[in-house]
Amino acid sequence: MKAKTILPAKITRPIVSNIYLRKRLFKQLDTERKSKGIYVCGPPGAGKTTLINSYIESRTLSSLWYRVDEGDTDLSTFFHYLSLAEKWLNPKKKKPLPNLTPEYKLGINTFARRYFEELFSRMKSPFSLVLDNFQDASSESKFHEIVNIALNEVPEGCKIIIISRTTPPSAFSRSIANKDIKTIGWDDLQLTEDETMGIVRLLGYKESVCNTLNTQFCKCRGWIAGLLLLLERAEKNMIERQGVNKIAGESSFNYFMSEIFEKLDDRTKDFLLKTSFLPAMTLPMTINLSENEKGGEILTELSKRHFFTEKSGGAAVDTYHYHPLFREFLLSSAGKSFTKEHINELRIKAGYLLLDTGDIDNAVELFKEAGYYKGLNRVIIKNAPELIKEGRRYPRRGN
Repeated sequence: MKAKTILPAKITRPIVSNIYLRKRLFKQLDTERKSKGIYVCGPPGAGKTTLINSYIESRTLSSLWYRVDEGDTDLSTFFHYLSLAEKWLNPKKKKPLPNLTPEYKLGINTFARRYFEELFSRMKSPFSLVLDNFQDASSESKFHEIVNIALNEVPEGCKIIIISRTTPPSAFSRSIANKDIKTIGWDDLQLTEDETMGIVRLLGYKESVCNTLNTQFCKCRGWIAGLLLLLERAEKNMIERQGVNKIAGESSFNYFMSEIFEKLDDRTKDFLLKTSFLPAMTLPMTINLSENEKGGEILTELSKRHFFTEKSGGAAVDTYHYHPLFREFLLSSAGKSFTKEHINELRIKAGYLLLDTGDIDNAVELFKEAGYYKGLNRVIIKNAPELIKEGRRYPRRGN
């Protein structure tokens, strides 16, 4: 039986539930409403996505959520998914937004200006276009320039919010100088001690854990990912009296994550490693790929505890996504735990599961990584007419 179609992960906003509301930063975001854009930047696990997501939810703002990836170097792909998101948001609009077909590419800046002018005119104010994972867009492409054009077309009542691990690119220098873009950086994002204890209590940890965290707060240096990992260790009585001298960035994340990961039972570890090949997944998809009937319970529990697992709605069924940093760790661990042949089998199986949901792009990527050219060619040929109509091309990444 064919799986239900799910909204692509690229244009799905995470579901907000049981989130600590950072009112200090909400006030800062409120004061920046007159600017055309807000650039939120900080290290992995700093809570950037959760901050913007919970802000939009608490202020009941209309929004379009877009997860940037390397495939957006092909600007036709970027405009295609943006149009899909607009269609989902405004299903009664009969006339679709234009595709970036070959005849437009010599005048792409003009196309972009007209496209964003039309896009924003269809949105109910106040409205925010959120570009998450902005650091994944290639700096060598015209993507940054196109987003800068979008910023120039932002009307009153609308805003572009960019979420990135890196500081603003040079393409935004003039907009920043003109104060069209305001920046919220790592110094702003770091948790205060009050915010730290608020998160601890919200997640329902015992008083003894809270007392332990009082002595560990400075070692987290306001890093949310570090806090969550320390909480896991504290609950399992894994924090030593001296603790860890420094927490900063991905290397520390991998250190903590590997220690926690090793404490899981073998079936749970196997489930996480196998399902990491899916960029977005439903519960039936995870059970199919992992062959673990308890997989749904594992995923639901991870999401409930906000342990680097997000649940998204807006489609016929709920979908789940691992935090990018968590997924990177799992994929790296899978490479050490499974043979190359087994990894390719998982990629192919995951690719077919994604095809069943209509996620052609990620299925193609998995087939490419597996060297499964028979399936890759079949998918491209089958979808060639539609791809040509949309002005898109394959392969999306690499050569």
